[in-house]
Amino acid sequence: MPLDGYSSHLGPMQLITPVLAILIAGLVATGFFGLLLRFYRKPATVFLSVSITALILSLGGPFDLPAATTQTKILLSGMQFIAAVVITAGILFMSHQNS
Repeated sequence: MPLDGYSSHLGPMQLITPVLAILIAGLVATGFFGLLLRFYRKPATVFLSVSITALILSLGGPFDLPAATTQTKILLSGMQFIAAVVITAGILFMSHQNS
């Protein structure tokens, strides 16, 4: 990964970077679903629609890294896709269990 975001000097990604990104995304998604539960009759439908849209829009992010290799970009997008599926499925499954 580019160490400063723009240079051609590459280095390994620190483990904390994807962990924090996934944790923050999960917290935001959970908060958003909590709001939907309060204000909508069918919160799962709205949540799934917004989640899919956000995933599609966010997949372009890794491809905007100029110094990263194509393999790195694909790996980051795959990691992002897996995290989105796990977070979305987990929230929907847990909400179904509680209803």
